Amino acid sequence: PPPPLRTCGHLFIRKEFLFMKFASGGTPKQGTNDLKEKGHSSLVWWPASRSIAVAAVVLCVAFSIMCSSTNDVVQDAANMPISEDEVSAAAAFRKANGNGNPRAFILGATGETGKALLRQLLDSGMFSEVTSFGRREPPYDGANKRLLKHVTVDFSNLKDEEWEGFTHGFCCLGTTRAKAGSAEAFRKVDYDYIVGAASKAKAKGVRHFSLVSSQGASASSWLLYPKTKGQTEEAVKALGFERLSIFRPGLLFYEKREESRGMEGFLVHKVVPAFSWMVSPKRVGSHVETVARAMRLDALRGGVGGGACATFENKDVQRIGEEVVVGGEAKGGASEEAAVQDEETQL
Repeated sequence: PPPPLRTCGHLFIRKEFLFMKFASGGTPKQGTNDLKEKGHSSLVWWPASRSIAVAAVVLCVAFSIMCSSTNDVVQDAANMPISEDEVSAAAAFRKANGNGNPRAFILGATGETGKALLRQLLDSGMFSEVTSFGRREPPYDGANKRLLKHVTVDFSNLKDEEWEGFTHGFCCLGTTRAKAGSAEAFRKVDYDYIVGAASKAKAKGVRHFSLVSSQGASASSWLLYPKTKGQTEEAVKALGFERLSIFRPGLLFYEKREESRGMEGFLVHKVVPAFSWMVSPKRVGSHVETVARAMRLDALRGGVGGGACATFENKDVQRIGEEVVVGGEAKGGASEEAAVQDEETQL
């Protein structure tokens, strides 16, 4: 049989069937038999009605994706303003830490999670000073701005004196391979910069270090992103902080921004919201406000479980981020047993 008819696709075959049906009065089945007799035994009847149904489904999915937005994603933590009980708990926190003068720093305060965390830390008044380390000053014009300090740093050449006097450190630093430009540049940010800053912080007496990692992080992974995240976790663990909290959210949901992060942005702003009726967004990720709130509440109560290292998966981030603080105690979120997994449990 002539090769073209074996590989021409269904569109030609449908036209052939429709032509035979209307011109000769034959049925699709008769048309199939006629073609098989001519040697085209590989052809299969695909009725036009089936094509219309498939096209309709594809169009509906495409329309849902195009019309969806991040605003459709549930933002529980974003709708939870800091309560009077949280302010009272923050006051007690200040008295109990750093001789009444606890100071914190944030790495990556210009990113979506970092901006949310910076705002929440300043709003709550947990620290007497919050310092942002980075190349750019974070855009902030909210409450307690007087407590905010920015230090422009070169992460490739950190100075010891810049890290003096902090009790807590929060790391929201991260990028993507597409944005960094290469695997080497990505690793430089997500491993070298983070581990270098954490080393300086540990050497200068930071007690509690909180790190935003990623769901699926594993030092043994074959994939660049989860492997680098996993190696960063292991390197920070090896530093021996008095308390280390690692947060592993899935996709990070946030309001759409001008800066695009390629496939991540497409998944966050279009695909996940479009299918939220079928799969809850909470199953695949967390809103940046939820992640920031989980980090803040974990630090507020001194770290869940009292272990040296606590790892919070996406579901645990959700639970902690939705807790309600009553009388200085967090209620309604992840229990210590469910939320905390120390290093031995992880292995």
